[in-house]
Amino acid sequence: MRVSLKRGLQWVCALVLLQLAVYYWSVSVKRSRKARLIKPHKYLKPLRGDDGVCSFKTCPDVKPGMLNVHFVPHSHIDVGWLKTVDQYYEGSSTGIMDGHKMPLVEGCVRCTIEATLKELKDDPTRRFIFVEMKYLSRFWREANDETRAFIRQLIKERRLEIINGGWVMSDAGVTWYNDIIDQHTLGADFISETFGPCAQSRTAWHVDQFGHSREHASIFAQMGYDSLFVGRIDFQDLAERKRTKNLEFLWDTSPDNLGGRNQLFTQTTFDGYYAPPRYVYETAMSDEVPEQESAAVYNFVKIMHERARTFATNHLLVPMGSDFGYVHASRWFQNMDRLIKFINKQHNNKEGMRMNILYSTPSCYTYHVNRDNATFESKTDDFHPYGIEPGVYWTGYFTTRGGMKLHVKRAGQILQSCKQLSIFKGLDGTFHKINVLRDILAVMQHHDAITGTQKKHVLSDYNKLLSEGTHQCETVMSMAYQRMWTDGSQSLHLPPTSVFCHGLNMSTCAVSEKHLSQFVVSLYNPLGWPVTTWLRLPVPHTGLTITDHRGSRVSFQLCPVPEGVMKIPERNSHTDTEVVFPALLPPMSVTPFQVKIERGGPAKPVLDKPSQGKGVTIENEFLKLTFDRSGLLTTIYNKVSHITEKVSQDLLYYEGMQGGMRSSGAYVFIPSSATTKRVSKDPTVSIKVLKGDLVQEVHQVFSSWATQVVRLYKGENYAEFQWTVGPISDSDGKGKEVVSRFSTGIDSGDLFYTDSNGREMMERQRDARETWDYQPKDLISGNYYPITSRILIKDQQRNVQLTVLPDRPQGGGSISSGDVELMVHRKLRFDDGLGVGEPLDDFGSDYRGIVFTGKHWLCLDTKERSAELVKRLAYQLHMAPATMFTPTGDEDSSSGLLIKQQSFLTSPLPDNVHILTLDRIGSNDSSFFLLRLEHVFEKKEHSVLSLPATVSLENLFQPFDIATVEETTLGGNFRPHDISRLQWETTNGRTPAKIGSPDYRQDMVAPFKIKLEPMEIRTFRVQTVPNS
Repeated sequence: MRVSLKRGLQWVCALVLLQLAVYYWSVSVKRSRKARLIKPHKYLKPLRGDDGVCSFKTCPDVKPGMLNVHFVPHSHIDVGWLKTVDQYYEGSSTGIMDGHKMPLVEGCVRCTIEATLKELKDDPTRRFIFVEMKYLSRFWREANDETRAFIRQLIKERRLEIINGGWVMSDAGVTWYNDIIDQHTLGADFISETFGPCAQSRTAWHVDQFGHSREHASIFAQMGYDSLFVGRIDFQDLAERKRTKNLEFLWDTSPDNLGGRNQLFTQTTFDGYYAPPRYVYETAMSDEVPEQESAAVYNFVKIMHERARTFATNHLLVPMGSDFGYVHASRWFQNMDRLIKFINKQHNNKEGMRMNILYSTPSCYTYHVNRDNATFESKTDDFHPYGIEPGVYWTGYFTTRGGMKLHVKRAGQILQSCKQLSIFKGLDGTFHKINVLRDILAVMQHHDAITGTQKKHVLSDYNKLLSEGTHQCETVMSMAYQRMWTDGSQSLHLPPTSVFCHGLNMSTCAVSEKHLSQFVVSLYNPLGWPVTTWLRLPVPHTGLTITDHRGSRVSFQLCPVPEGVMKIPERNSHTDTEVVFPALLPPMSVTPFQVKIERGGPAKPVLDKPSQGKGVTIENEFLKLTFDRSGLLTTIYNKVSHITEKVSQDLLYYEGMQGGMRSSGAYVFIPSSATTKRVSKDPTVSIKVLKGDLVQEVHQVFSSWATQVVRLYKGENYAEFQWTVGPISDSDGKGKEVVSRFSTGIDSGDLFYTDSNGREMMERQRDARETWDYQPKDLISGNYYPITSRILIKDQQRNVQLTVLPDRPQGGGSISSGDVELMVHRKLRFDDGLGVGEPLDDFGSDYRGIVFTGKHWLCLDTKERSAELVKRLAYQLHMAPATMFTPTGDEDSSSGLLIKQQSFLTSPLPDNVHILTLDRIGSNDSSFFLLRLEHVFEKKEHSVLSLPATVSLENLFQPFDIATVEETTLGGNFRPHDISRLQWETTNGRTPAKIGSPDYRQDMVAPFKIKLEPMEIRTFRVQTVPNS
């Protein structure tokens, strides 16, 4: 018996050893096969040499002991604003609006570049900076070989320097962080492919944004930038910084998470981005500098010394430019040449006037300031909201033209899904199609695009370009879906074509509303986690059968289309019934559902009217909402956390200021009074109720132009508020700014929290600013902030948090303790005098005004539970599944036709890790991709999910394995070890030179395991091989 047992153990050990040997042999063979498939490829050229930005030797010399005045010649060029993108580039003087010819303002980008190149050729001491790669790339495509060679030479000599490096100068208030990163990556790719690494920008130039976010600055720091120049901050803040010589500082852009490596040298320019008054040589109202010394020279010297007194070093940056300046480049340079000549010759030796003027660039200025070894203060907050004298706040644009803001968000959702599917399904020839949407979505990040602060004909052009770009991506996604269709045994020779329904937010879809016997609706989930989404499809009949990819029946519920939605003029549909059903979607997957429609069926759903004088309740497994007899919400009860909270919600409006010193308009929000008025003229709101197995709804009518549906879906721990507002009535002659306000019993005091471009949360204090003694000028608008993802309030003692998430960027704040409000729509009768020249009164198809319908998701829970829930919901809103429809004809002709569910991840990602980017590097490489992963939680935000996360890259995806990995900076254009940033002395110590992850390794080996710290984004260029 003892011998038998011993021999058995020997056999077991032998089998285990054999299995291990086979395993390691198979792994070795697999990896050796990969090695044979891999072609050596250097993704990034080293950042070395003495050219361009690779060396500060290309910067001009300065003179110690003197005031060095750095002239920075530039032209501020908007990628659309008062003219369209093309009209500005071509210099069009007339345009078409509503079929009528109209005159246009000046501005010719091509003329500016041509005129400036001529002047740079005439004098080798002159310099110029250029910002918008959208325009430079177009000029480059049109240029001849001689012009191209000259541009390359200028960049090599740092006489033409690319600043910012993005496709556009993006807005910093209502943009989402991955859209910001993508538009900078698009610009960086153009620079790299065209001019090489020594042309890449290391300095940010954000001189025309209407306030500046901390997250945008953090993105620059993670890209390896040395400095940031901003042009607009609150007038009180600017005055204090001038008084204390604190116009330059180190911005700690992620103080609680990424720490010192994210600090960024920042300057607030003395007076915006224009040349000093009377020295703007694009207009007749300027002081020409004659051939001999004159009063113009002495006045300029005086201005320089006045400005220098507000800075801490002997260097002064002077922007020498204007909006669309340098069409008359010879006039600019001729006058600047004379100022330099006379001042340097006559004033160098005069006591108290020792001044040296030189042509320079922002990056060279940064370098020389750094060499002075001054100590600078640190800043940890942001620059929102932006106020101008006498106390007017640029907080209106947070909400302005909410329809376009939603259009931008939807296009971003499509783009991310499109890029992923083109890779997963091997659609190698689609790069240029996808690039159409990459291009326009990057353009839409411009600070006069997504903000809504443009003329009406420009708005129409933006929307047209967005639709064209979206269509290109939709064709790519349809191609991907076609590769998944089968007849049950093999791929179809002629698979059906899938289409999008763009009107689902107003319950219209040509496919589902047609009298078809059946169609397939397929959803692509771009997130690395499983999600449940609720589909609402308009249907002409109630006889329905819905099955999933396994052929199992799916439960559904019929609901009436909301009254306000039915009245939207652009809807063009009489369908009054929606089918609602849940779709559980695996991570990064395509999931199909088949819908069969038959005539007949049950009766259409009918809303119940509560008994007179009585309230109603709706509830699910998690929440219970109570509405009193006034028809308004009064209480929310969280059944899991046992939290009961008084919560009322109402639609109200501020009357916009009209006339006086300034009117409320596209840019600014100026309420004529701090008191709101109710949209409903009656003390009660008309309500009706629908209670079903999957969703319970309360339909509210506030007025003829404002309705709302409050919903609780089965199994969801949030409440949905679908508001429909417009056309806003102005029969009383008043402009209106409509808000949804949640009033609670939460003791939040004067603190509330808003997101920064969708990422880190910023603590806000009512009527206060962190870095100066703020004197409130407007108790409403001065407490409004951009809400791109969420706003929340907390009751610290009771451990209660209320969060509201909008489906598009909006302005909002907490005007009183326990209150949260978001502005949903604006209609104003007067222009605000800040540039657009038109009132914000867009017309719809019936010329009565625009109707917007949107939603807010509300969560009420403990702080810890809210952190996990809200984070998921925020990404689910921003990266919503892409929904495509495939008509499949008559039942007899499509028997057995199906599209399989397919997930492209090997397993779900950790709950705190998100795949931010999966994109092609170029049009010619089918196996080299850009991959970004991020940790989505902040430190101390959650007891478990705020811990570091680990991911192995090698077998992350189903269709392929990752064979080689090279880590880059956030922009995808540098290796972290190639970047050595300027180091600065601050009141908190010395800043580090290196950026990148503490876990960074120059040479990575399989299985390419990476570690992500809280709020860390890591970027990789990867090579893949097919997964066999």
